[in-house]
Amino acid sequence: MEWASRQAAVLGDVEIDIRPVTEAWDIGMSPKPGNVTTQRYMVLQKATADSEAGVPLSPKQQAEMARLIDETKRTGVHLATETLRPSARGRRYKNSRDGVRVMDGPFTESKELIAGYVIVSAESLEDAARWATRYLATVEADEVDLRELEGTRATVPASY
Repeated sequence: MEWASRQAAVLGDVEIDIRPVTEAWDIGMSPKPGNVTTQRYMVLQKATADSEAGVPLSPKQQAEMARLIDETKRTGVHLATETLRPSARGRRYKNSRDGVRVMDGPFTESKELIAGYVIVSAESLEDAARWATRYLATVEADEVDLRELEGTRATVPASY
C-alpha cells in the first residue's frame, strides 16, 4: 500500500490495483520454499487516456519514478517494473466455436480484472502470437491479449 500510495503521488490522477501474487505453492504445484516468509504483491497502474495515446510521463514524473524505483529496489521491496505499450500496438486472440479469432488493438473495453499475467521473450509480435495461440489452447482460456513492453522490443507480455 505504501509503494502504491507513493507511486500515485508521483503520477497524479491514476487508478492503481494491488493484488497478491499467486505462487506455484499456492495452487499446489510445488512445495513452499522454507525461506519464504513474505507475500509478494503486484501493483498495477491501470491505463489512462494519455497512456493509451502513448503520451510519456513528464520529465519530472520520470525522474521521481526513477528515484522511487531505485530506492525500493535497494531495500528489496521492489522486484521488477514493466510498462506496456498502448493496446493499439497489441492483438487479442479469442477462442470461438470456429477457432481462434484475432483482433488488432486498440481494445475498446477496459479489463476490470486480470486473471493472470505472463511475460515471454520473443523476436517479434508474430513469434509471440505463435506462443499465445498454443497457450490459449493449453490453458483453455477464453482470450489472450499480447502487448509489447516499453523499451524492450523482443519481450512481449500476455495477459489473459
